[in-house]
Amino acid sequence: MMVNSKIQIANAGQQHRTTLLRKALGFTLIELMVVIAIAGILVSMATPSFIEMTKDSRMRSEANALLGAFAYARTEAVKRGNSVHVGVAGTGGGVMVWVDAAGGTTNSRDAGEELRIWEPIHDTMSINSAGNNPFFIFTGTGIVSPSDTLTLCDNRTAETGRSLTVLVSGLTYISDVTCP
Repeated sequence: MMVNSKIQIANAGQQHRTTLLRKALGFTLIELMVVIAIAGILVSMATPSFIEMTKDSRMRSEANALLGAFAYARTEAVKRGNSVHVGVAGTGGGVMVWVDAAGGTTNSRDAGEELRIWEPIHDTMSINSAGNNPFFIFTGTGIVSPSDTLTLCDNRTAETGRSLTVLVSGLTYISDVTCP
C-alpha cells in the first residue's frame, strides 16, 4: 500500500507541474483582445497630435528653407560684388537666386544666370508678401531692395504660421505669426 500511495503522490505532483507549465506558456484569447483594444485606443488618441506635429514641422522646415535662400542670395551678392536677385522660379513656385549679368534692376532673368533653385513649397502652404513684391535684389554691399515681410501659412485656419522679415540692411529673421 505504501508503494501505491507514493506513486499517487508522484502522479499528483506531475499533474500539478503540467498544469502550471500550461498556464505559463502564453496568454489567453481574452487577455490578448484586451491588450489590442487598449493599444487601439491609445493609437487613436495619439494620431491627431502626431498630424499637427507633422504640419508644424513642415511649416518650420519651409520657413527655414526660405530664410536660407535669402541668406544665400545676400552672401553671393557680397562675394561677387554684384546684384543678386531672389524671386519665384517660374510657374512651379520654387524660389530662385540668380545674377543678372547685365546688372539690371528689373526682374530680367536670362538662361544660365541661375545660381540656385529651391523646391516649391508644399501644396498646402502659401507665401504672401506684405508689399506684393515678386522679387528682391541684394546689392554688392548686402543691402536689399525692397524691404518686406513674407508670411508663410498652411491650410489650417487661425493657426500659427511663420513670418520672414527682410530688412533694408539685408538681414532676415523668422518669427511666429497668426494666419488668417
